[in-house]
Amino acid sequence: MKYKATLAAVALILLVAGIIWYQKQNAGKNPAASPTASSTNPAAVDAENIDENSQEADAAIEDFNALCESGGWMKIADLSGELATFSGVLHWVDVESDPASQPFEDYTHYLEGKEKLALIGQKTEEQFDRLDLFQGREVEVQGIPKQGLVKELEVAQIRCSGRETDKSAIENRAKMLDYIAGSINSIAPEKAKFQKWSPDSASVIDEKNIYVDYYDTIQDDENSDEDLDTMHRVLLEMTPRGDGNFYAKVLAYYVPGEDDYVLKSGSDRFKNLDETALAFYSYDSEENSWTRE
Repeated sequence: MKYKATLAAVALILLVAGIIWYQKQNAGKNPAASPTASSTNPAAVDAENIDENSQEADAAIEDFNALCESGGWMKIADLSGELATFSGVLHWVDVESDPASQPFEDYTHYLEGKEKLALIGQKTEEQFDRLDLFQGREVEVQGIPKQGLVKELEVAQIRCSGRETDKSAIENRAKMLDYIAGSINSIAPEKAKFQKWSPDSASVIDEKNIYVDYYDTIQDDENSDEDLDTMHRVLLEMTPRGDGNFYAKVLAYYVPGEDDYVLKSGSDRFKNLDETALAFYSYDSEENSWTRE
């Protein structure tokens, strides 16, 4: 079944090669080290070996998330000249899912802040992968501005900023996700038909609203019907309680349809959002942990 959340999962697969490169480049280095340090050319990674490198990729994702949360710089290119700094949210250029990217259809990435800038300078696939890591995140970008029909920024380095490095917000989000994982069976509007519900993934709209995709754990059984589809979705409004837990209000409830989720109850004022720009988390039921992808 083609769900909205799978867009982020596909994007993750495309990014694995770049993430593994980042891990190899930074082995033994301080994650927040200056981006001006010299680096070797990244080794190419065969996409067919993604499964074999899954553990390495998981570790690399953790490394990148640590770099992001610490506000450490990542170098994109060595540039000569005076650098300017711009802030905003980095986006892929995808006119179909993000109509706002239409003016940048001849580019790969753009920055949305006080003004919109096309990001240029991705002269190699590795540089392209490095920018991909910051998709949908608040960032600071340093580079050399260029004026044309579309204002461009030739990128020298980039780092996470704003809510991405706010320790209080990061801790609160982690608590919120852990609460959802532990309470999904009471949050879900209906009881699991076969066994019990387990989170699959979450897309954070903001610190109050979140999509959660969850499924019946019968699908984890080796002998279960491979065509069985139990994936459901809720749009939750989360409100902190005084005891450190949360109130979870279901705003919209989706059930499996033929090609996508079907809204069963409630209303979804966020339904037209570009979900590839949301903070996407996957859940590991064996480790009982969430990972930012």
